[in-house]
Amino acid sequence: MTTFSSLLQRKEGRVLVLTINNPGKRNAIAADLYDNIRAALGVAADDPDIGAIVLTGADNYFCAGGDLELISKRRELTYEDRIERLGHLHDVVCKLRDFPKPIVAAVEGGAAGAGFSLALACDLLVASTGAAFSIAYVKVGLTPDGGITGLLAQSLSRQLLTQLALTGDRITAEQLEHHGVVNKLAEPGQAGTAAITLAARLAQGPCKPWLRSNAVPARPRTHA
Repeated sequence: MTTFSSLLQRKEGRVLVLTINNPGKRNAIAADLYDNIRAALGVAADDPDIGAIVLTGADNYFCAGGDLELISKRRELTYEDRIERLGHLHDVVCKLRDFPKPIVAAVEGGAAGAGFSLALACDLLVASTGAAFSIAYVKVGLTPDGGITGLLAQSLSRQLLTQLALTGDRITAEQLEHHGVVNKLAEPGQAGTAAITLAARLAQGPCKPWLRSNAVPARPRTHA
């Protein structure tokens, strides 16, 4: 296992498991997480022994989104610096979307804000029953970003998506499975195992470009 300050890596056969690691804050996004994900994807893309990736979170929670302490400090930055920081999330979302091998998100507990964006950027999504998702940006006075509205608009009605974006209400894994956003439901605590099983199957197949569709936006929209 390779340990970074905010990301864990391990191999399960031909599957690389990337684990967001900030359990004291429900895996809120640490300052170096995006750099670590980019670095891991860069190595995995050229490794013939890696056929697929699973993205998950430590201690039975996927990702609570942005760290509120870090977000509050951004108010002290210039407008240009804030836009640059926002670009880091968008860059990681694009790299997940454009990665040449299948990526499966394994969601336990929940995913909110940018954490939801990261899960949606993966090719397939496995979630435990009872897991909850939210477009939580509105709760801290921010506009949804990371491509989250564009990705959800492919599956949810305009009315439901508007409700989630304007209220920050949670939506369950079961509801998202009904709408086709979640591919597979697993028992609580088993999302990781189910995702690895699925990823191992995908690792034996073709690279991701065969799976892509023109209906899926390659680049998320940027919101200031």
